[in-house]
Amino acid sequence: MSTVIRVGTRGSALALAQTRQIAERLAKAADAEIEFVTVTTQGDTSRASLSEIGGTGVFAAALRESLLAGDCDVIVHSLKDLPTADLPGLRLGAVPKRADPRDALCARDGLTLETLPEGRRSARGRPAASPSSALRAPTSSPSICAATSTRGSARSRRASSTPCSSRHPVSADSAAPTR
Repeated sequence: MSTVIRVGTRGSALALAQTRQIAERLAKAADAEIEFVTVTTQGDTSRASLSEIGGTGVFAAALRESLLAGDCDVIVHSLKDLPTADLPGLRLGAVPKRADPRDALCARDGLTLETLPEGRRSARGRPAASPSSALRAPTSSPSICAATSTRGSARSRRASSTPCSSRHPVSADSAAPTR
């Protein structure tokens, strides 16, 4: 192997894990070595809410600029965070098969969505899972919790909440707007 492919990525643990998976496949397919280029984005450095700093694209903009500047040959980024508008000079090159896309409930004491107590609070970080939405048990129960916004990596969000002793997938049907 003499070809080196420079792969741009954010430096978070989740971004690096996702990038390593893609890089392994890319290295094998191209019979090339991989060099990781870590790019710091506005979303990584700002503690403001995503809506305050621009929402969609705050994690992707610096990656795109790095690619256009020739600092890397390809970039790997979560598709859910990419702006939908095309950017001249770039194109989406590949989309790997998606894993289970549902949110996961991480609750203490072995609680499930059905057994969470009334008045519970849920911290959610994605703009699509904004505080204006809440969780509802997937039964006829009208039980709804308050959702609060949170920022940070998956690790820091878990660390700032109660310890997690169980994880349960939450389907789109389990979310309902707060009234």
